[in-house]
Amino acid sequence: MHYYSSYIDKVTPYVPIIYKYSAISVAFTPQIIYNFYNTDDLKIFGGIGFSFSFYSYMNASYTEKNGSPVPDNSANPYYFIPFSTPIVFKAGIRLHKKFEIYADYVSDSPVSDDEVFRLSFSSLQAGVNYYF
Repeated sequence: MHYYSSYIDKVTPYVPIIYKYSAISVAFTPQIIYNFYNTDDLKIFGGIGFSFSFYSYMNASYTEKNGSPVPDNSANPYYFIPFSTPIVFKAGIRLHKKFEIYADYVSDSPVSDDEVFRLSFSSLQAGVNYYF
């Protein structure tokens, strides 16, 4: 995954900042799935669980928009958090025991936890599965 953000620094020197990094994640996500409606032709389901997520970060860059280093301030944007446990919500339908359409929401997960510079992310995923 590659992340990129461009913004105006909220503390002195109030300059345009570009912050970017790459990450690799590995997650184990057990969930409890409940079938609200279940027939041979239609299944409607929902679930909740936790994602035990491990991250490895690389290629981090925190510069002014023109490419020069950010003047010294108290933020440490390179204090990455290698593990988190966000909550995962899932909902979907399965048609004729073959096609499944679903959506997952992964709650906020911290990336950086400096006293001044905090970064987190959440995700919304959708997909289609075909069962052979």
